[in-house]
Amino acid sequence: MKVKMIYLAAGNSRRFCISEGKRTNKLLYPFHGKPLYQHGLDALIQATEQMEDTKIYVVTQYREIYEYAKEKEGLIAVFSPESRQGMSYTIRNGLKAAGQEKESCYYLFLTADQPFITPDTIRGLIDGVREQGKSLGTVMCDGVPGNPAIFHNRYYGELMKLTGDQGGRRILKVHPEEVWQYQMKNPKELKDFDYFEEMLEESR
Repeated sequence: MKVKMIYLAAGNSRRFCISEGKRTNKLLYPFHGKPLYQHGLDALIQATEQMEDTKIYVVTQYREIYEYAKEKEGLIAVFSPESRQGMSYTIRNGLKAAGQEKESCYYLFLTADQPFITPDTIRGLIDGVREQGKSLGTVMCDGVPGNPAIFHNRYYGELMKLTGDQGGRRILKVHPEEVWQYQMKNPKELKDFDYFEEMLEESR
């Protein structure tokens, strides 16, 4: 099963302030020895090591991330300055780079601020969707949905029509009968960071 993995590394970090009134880019901020965005990306890379017919697209509005992905073997870097206008622009540019397949394939999306996501969870979601014959999938933990999420290419048009800061969750809600849920055992995998204080606490 062909899977195109689109890594959403373009958030605006509007609430991530390291001091009063001083905002910084959370994706580039050091966390456990490397920039925050590299943790989830490494999980994607490790997940593909045991899979065939996969590609990873790193979509970002930041030159530092773009250059890193451009130089790293096995990654496709996608520069997306429009992402400052909202999540839908990041999704759209990732899909344009990945292309609309005529044959059956899936698009998997993962946000770049989840440093605890594991390769096993990524593979578990993909394997489950395939085994259950579903066209959509999402991870769940204690009834809470999260990322990554996966979409059959039949939803390419719907994904391309998202606007503003809308994400793929909107499409999952429209087609609940097609959604397979991967039950995560560790809620920490869903943890993302909007605030510096949250990251600081996890770093201790």
